[in-house]
Amino acid sequence: MIRKNSCGRVEPSSKFTKFVGHLGLIAGVFRELEVDKLIDEKLPKKRNHYIPHSVCVLAMILNGLGFIGQRLYLFPDFFKNISTERLLGEGVKKEDLNQYAIGETLDRIVKYGPTKLFTEIALHIMSRLPIPVHCLHTDTTSVSLYGDYDNEETESIDITFGVPKNGRWDLKQFVLSLIVNQHGIPLFMSTHSGNASDKKQFLKQSHLSNRL
Repeated sequence: MIRKNSCGRVEPSSKFTKFVGHLGLIAGVFRELEVDKLIDEKLPKKRNHYIPHSVCVLAMILNGLGFIGQRLYLFPDFFKNISTERLLGEGVKKEDLNQYAIGETLDRIVKYGPTKLFTEIALHIMSRLPIPVHCLHTDTTSVSLYGDYDNEETESIDITFGVPKNGRWDLKQFVLSLIVNQHGIPLFMSTHSGNASDKKQFLKQSHLSNRL
């Protein structure tokens, strides 16, 4: 829309376009499979941020499709030209997706157990969709981290030097394990210390895959 003032000059329109695109498919499937209800059941909101944890998780999924290299305080910038209300719910603004709300959700996931939550979501989806599990593939990868880690020992894993698969011997890391089916759909996820042995993790994952 173009408007002209009394002097004949063009004034900027008060209307602008918000992007949804392929992100709408992700958000739609997320709600259609009721993943949001499961997350809010497992991670009930306990603090005073406006948005529930399920919305933060969905926002992180959408963010992970192309903005993961940015700092957490820049998280809202990803949604600058995106229709957050259509994707995440009525009244949700990009300012609500700040580092404090996202950080709180990440803290709750860590406290609950990332592997436990991931497995519950995977089983929840498998109960609704015919996902084949007769052929599974297991593998590990190393995730390198930047920065100083004076207290790198955590409750469950150690961020430390190991054998990096990306060749970054100068960076500390942790190990990510996945079990996927023949279509590449992840069914199980777990994290391990940076110097964890692939052989030992493969053995553990083989037992888990038999349960699936």
